Amino acid sequence: MTAPTLVLAADDGAMPLAHLAAIQHTLPNCQIAVVPGTSHGVAMEKPHIVNQLIIGFLAYEQAPRLFSHDRP
Repeated sequence: MTAPTLVLAADDGAMPLAHLAAIQHTLPNCQIAVVPGTSHGVAMEKPHIVNQLIIGFLAYEQAPRLFSHDRP
């Protein structure tokens, strides 16, 4: 898969760093964000941080396509 991907992970150790590294290797166009002070319910535990990560990811990934001057 080559689509830009955002991977959110908790910092409680449930997802070992080796697994996150394997995800990054498998999905070369991914960003990994480890959200501090969270467990399995990352989005419910830290919604403000998760929302900012998602908004930032989407803004970064979509801006070049929305405002590209390379259109025919």
